[in-house]
Amino acid sequence: ADALRCDPDGCLWRPVGSLGPLIALPRTAAGAAEDCRRRDIDAVIAPRFSVGACRAEHIIDRRSLRASGPVALSGESGQLIIRMTHPPGRLRPWTAPADR
Repeated sequence: ADALRCDPDGCLWRPVGSLGPLIALPRTAAGAAEDCRRRDIDAVIAPRFSVGACRAEHIIDRRSLRASGPVALSGESGQLIIRMTHPPGRLRPWTAPADR
C-alpha cells in the first residue's frame, strides 16, 4: 500500500510500499531545502518554486518544468520513471515562437 506522511512543510510519499522510491512533495521552500539535504529522497517534486542544490536523483521544479514542459510519472519494478510529455522544441502556451 502507498505510504504518505505529511507535515506543514510538505509530504513524503512512497507510492509502492517499502520497495518503491521515496518522493518529496514540499509545500514550502524551507521544506524543499530540508528534503534536498536528505540522502534517502529519490525525487523532489515542487512545481510552484525552483529548488536549489539537491541530493535527490530527480528534481521536478518550476525551472525544470519551464524548460521541459509537463512530465508524466510512473513506476516500474519499484523504479520511478519520468517522461517528458511534450518533447523539446514543441510550442507551449507560455513560450514565444522562435521566429517572433
